[in-house]
Amino acid sequence: MRPIHTLVSVPLWASAPKARLLVVHAAFAAYWGFVNAATFAESGRFASMMTGNVYILGGEILRGDGRAAAFTLELMACFLAGSATFRAAWRRVPLGRRQTVIYALAAAVVILAGVADALLRARTGSYYCLSLAAIAGALVGGYCSSVPRGVETNLVTMHFTKIAALLAATPSWTTKELETAASSLTVITLVLIGSVAGWAWSRVESRAVPVFTLATTVVALCLLEHYRQAMIVNARPGARPRQRRLSAVAPVVAAMEELPSSDGQATRGVSSLRSEAP
Repeated sequence: MRPIHTLVSVPLWASAPKARLLVVHAAFAAYWGFVNAATFAESGRFASMMTGNVYILGGEILRGDGRAAAFTLELMACFLAGSATFRAAWRRVPLGRRQTVIYALAAAVVILAGVADALLRARTGSYYCLSLAAIAGALVGGYCSSVPRGVETNLVTMHFTKIAALLAATPSWTTKELETAASSLTVITLVLIGSVAGWAWSRVESRAVPVFTLATTVVALCLLEHYRQAMIVNARPGARPRQRRLSAVAPVVAAMEELPSSDGQATRGVSSLRSEAP
């Protein structure tokens, strides 16, 4: 345990993969702050915060604004489509080839961002938000929920909860707890900075610069780096996961074989299961 006042002296993220993951998380936080602020300022809806969109939809239903409610439902459907598409591909592709899915995801989000910029320049109203919602679904609802150490930068409330839990727990924190607190503070700060940038962008009348394409391209590169570093951090030496699970239940199997049996069928059944296991 280390006193809280030694926060600045603790060598946080001593390993390079963890340090790079923090940088990537910060980039994602700024991106979602920018995108959600920009879409809310323009359309009154969020690209990735479906909780807020549900509240907005409730107000539209109460006012009887069918056209606005239909657009909000379309935005939610695009989020679900992006999330479901990634999850389906992630489950069907073998473990050794999942990097291909990540490359395809990076390319897809950049293309969708280009579509959003094209719709924005064409003055089609708020329809460009549908492409951004599909991007959010693929990244937030798909990738971040499926990959270990997923980027949790979209859940700002959760980061406030983490900080509150650490403040209330003890006056002395471990290095891991300090890493968690500093990471959450970084995410909250970058979401705020991105939000300010998004609101500032909404006041600019010119839409000549493909801002969503540029920002999403940076996030796509961060996505590739995040997957690579997350695999390094989560990699463990030794046997394959299935072999580790078998070794963990071996004492239980051995104890079951020592149990008395009237006809011997239970003992033979357990022995056959262990002998057939790879």
